[in-house]
Amino acid sequence: MYIDIKVEDTGIENKILKQGMVIWINTEGKQDMKLGVHYPIGSENRGVGRRSNMSETSFTEDGKPFTPLMHANTIELIGFTNEAEKRFPADNPDSFKGSVKYDNDGNLLYRLLMPIAKLPVRNAKDGVGALPFNMAIEYGENPSLMSPGGNMNRPPSSGDGAPPASPGGGRSGGGRPGGGGGGGGMPAGGSFGGSQSTTPPVIIWIKNVQLAKK
Repeated sequence: MYIDIKVEDTGIENKILKQGMVIWINTEGKQDMKLGVHYPIGSENRGVGRRSNMSETSFTEDGKPFTPLMHANTIELIGFTNEAEKRFPADNPDSFKGSVKYDNDGNLLYRLLMPIAKLPVRNAKDGVGALPFNMAIEYGENPSLMSPGGNMNRPPSSGDGAPPASPGGGRSGGGRPGGGGGGGGMPAGGSFGGSQSTTPPVIIWIKNVQLAKK
């Protein structure tokens, strides 16, 4: 399954590159976020969930500082119990693969490849194709919600009551102040990397995704 996203808003571009983005998959017709692909992890989160010497990853070999885009080189799997490797390079030809880059107009181009064989999609009742499933796009999550095992320690989602995103790409409230998007917001007093202002993640639900039969 190919996911291609074009981001034209500079503020959203920065959130994705610095604070990360997760593609959530739910094959049970719900809006629970238990199985997801964390890419990019975010330049502010690269040491979360594993031992890391931050000074070793702050500069390139020629002494130049890394940019958030340069740090978008790792994929993390959340909830994939059958996968031995939870973190691996984004340029991976054998499994999940991702890339982010800017076009000539300064727009951020995001691509994620998800092998169908690694997703728990269910066969259709007639045996042809797969049943529709729900998908969520979340960016700007709080790194303190990530456990050492690579799972999100978030409050429970709002369930089926949250409105889905519109077909035209409209948002479902997705974590904005006063919005009704699914998923847990940031705990009171929490902050990104312990130094920035508290902002809940933005969550956009897309319901009834159906794979092509051929």
